[in-house]
Parts: sequence; structure tokens; C-alpha cells
Amino acid sequence: MQSGPLQLWVSPRFPRDRHQRTLGLLQAEDANVNLLLIGLGYSLFDARYQLPSNFDSYVDAEAQAYEEKRGIWSKYASRRRYLKRLANEGRTVYSRTNRRYVTKLQKAESVDFARYDKRFIKLAGRSERRFSKGSYIELLLLENGVEVVVRQMYQDRLPSWQFGYQILVEGFVQKYHDKWQVQLFRGVSAQWGKLECCSTN
Repeated sequence: MQSGPLQLWVSPRFPRDRHQRTLGLLQAEDANVNLLLIGLGYSLFDARYQLPSNFDSYVDAEAQAYEEKRGIWSKYASRRRYLKRLANEGRTVYSRTNRRYVTKLQKAESVDFARYDKRFIKLAGRSERRFSKGSYIELLLLENGVEVVVRQMYQDRLPSWQFGYQILVEGFVQKYHDKWQVQLFRGVSAQWGKLECCSTN
């Protein structure tokens, strides 16, 4: 890595963060440096701006670092602080040992949201309607009246599909004005038994 070529890939959509720091993927020979740092626990998987095409590789690396208590996940106070930061960004660590993460897939037709308050779930259901709730928020309605809140920054994280199709959404459960909702982090199309990721580089 010290003597080999380095390549930096920067997305034209999100070249910098709000602090004007360059956002990109660093490749050293055959090694994905971003992925290595996450797997060693030296970095979070920052998914605020754009989801990589190999999304599962990143969440798996982060989960393994979390479970093995590496780096930023090694101390209780640090783990708590970074989990809170991730929750503010709309997601959590995809680990069975993380109590905020629900591993079992839920179905819109039968989910009991009261069991999963303030926890991150994966929810499958049939899409029925999508409409605007102002300049920055859309609502996606699934079967059984399930509401999925889609904030402006994540509106491109829903796949291309037609109403009546099966969709899988991921996000935190919360209660708003006595109505249970899922705050969308990511959406995946599940029509014809095929998963099609909603957003790639």
C-alpha cells in the first residue's frame, strides 16, 4: 500500500460534506481503504450522502467491528456515543448484539409497532400510495395503513417500482400524533422475489 498506486473516487453528486471535506472512496491496489477502516473499527460507515453499490459489505464490516469491540466500538461510552450519532442520521449498526437493531423481517400486514418503538426494523409490504406532506417530506403508504416517512435527503433511496409492488423498507419506528410510522433510511424492491437496491454509486 505504501508504494502502490492510489485511486480516489469522488461522487459528482456529493463531492464534499457540509464542512467542505472531500468525500470519496480510496482504493489502494486491490484494497478498499474505506472498507478496511470500517472493519478495523477506525471509522463509521457514513451513509448520509450516497449508498455504495456494495452496501452489504460495509454494514457487515461495521457489524463485525462492533461485535468484536474494535476501535471506536471498544469502550461502552464510545459505543453509546456513536450509536446515538447513527440514530440521528437514521440508521444503526446491523448487528444481532445491537439492541436497537431488529434482525427478523417484519410484514406490514401484521407488524406490532409497539414492540419496536425507537428500534430499527426491516419491513416488507405492498406499496399503495405516495404523496407529499410539504416541501421536505413525503409519505409512502403500505398495506394495512402503514406510514413510511420519506425525508427529502432520502427520497432517492426508494427504488423504481409501480404501486401494488412489494417493497422492503428499513428505518426507525416512532410514534407521531398517536400514529406509528417508519422513518425511511433505505428502500429495496422485492418484486418477483428479486431484491434490487435503490441507490448506487
